[in-house]
Amino acid sequence: MIRHRKDFLHAKRGTAAVEFALLLPVMLVVLFGSLEATGLIIANRGGEKAAAALADVSSRFTAMSGQDICDVMTGATAVSGAASRADLQLRLTSINIDSNAIARVEFSALQGSAFARQSQGTVITNDIPQNLRETSRSSPIMRAELRLTYRPTFVFLFAPSFTLRHVEYRRPRLVSQLPRTGTTSPCGA
Repeated sequence: MIRHRKDFLHAKRGTAAVEFALLLPVMLVVLFGSLEATGLIIANRGGEKAAAALADVSSRFTAMSGQDICDVMTGATAVSGAASRADLQLRLTSINIDSNAIARVEFSALQGSAFARQSQGTVITNDIPQNLRETSRSSPIMRAELRLTYRPTFVFLFAPSFTLRHVEYRRPRLVSQLPRTGTTSPCGA
């Protein structure tokens, strides 16, 4: 009988199957976690690029019509790589900063419902970083804000969704004030 116990403790049959059964869940979590982390990084980079493109392209206009705003927002949506238009919320704001570093809204345009529209003349000085207010005295700036909802493919590993936020500022290149021409746009922005 003692010999039988010794054989049992030294038996090698089945150890690979037990090791595999113990390691499989860990390896699956690592695999799917890596895939989700990669997807989140790609979505975040797309959001950064979209916010930068929205601010940069809009800063090249001398005046923006409703159609111009729709066009730059459509371009930002394409750059973002968002799974659906509903996952991407945008706000484009033209801001004038006076000689006293007081920031006022010239116009604000939206895509989606995540942001509130800002009326012309609204003071938003505290929303602008201090160093940007100081260096932009007596000049306009464009602010592009973006909220992108990332929905993981493997929901069982993570929260149902992540909200990525990005803000970009640019100075208009061709004008000392960037107005909006007309109050309507085909896309409702």
